[in-house]
Amino acid sequence: MKKLLTILFAVTLTVSAFGQTDASKYAIIPFYIDSTTKWPFEDCKPTDLTKNDIKGIEVLVKQCIDNYNTEPKQKKGNIDNTINLASYKRQYIAVINKKGEKEVWINCFCSDSYNPKKDWTKELIMVQDGGNCYFDIKVNLTTKKYYDLIVNGNG
Repeated sequence: MKKLLTILFAVTLTVSAFGQTDASKYAIIPFYIDSTTKWPFEDCKPTDLTKNDIKGIEVLVKQCIDNYNTEPKQKKGNIDNTINLASYKRQYIAVINKKGEKEVWINCFCSDSYNPKKDWTKELIMVQDGGNCYFDIKVNLTTKKYYDLIVNGNG
């Protein structure tokens, strides 16, 4: 019984540590169709995100960035291109694709790197270059897979 309680406690701690999200670190940006915005999804419709969706997104993003950070090319000599997720803000745009699957585009940027005149909780933060201070990724919440990680170049 003691062993079972210890295992349950460990699982609870793990879920608590990785299942919580800091709402000050992310914003849900509504998907809309217009002729001036180039979206990463086509043939889709907007959808909402639940708290469980947010947790699922964070798990997938963490898996992706953990894999990215372990690539030998991210640390060469004095250059460190690894990503510390704790220092990034995230913008989520959720859609239902033509297969009926829920997908999310996550636009990430260093917390202090964006134009302070823009309200990052309402407007997309889009830049060219900027190095690993800016990256985006897509996740499919239905299939529980991440794909299309793009880390900006250094310019």
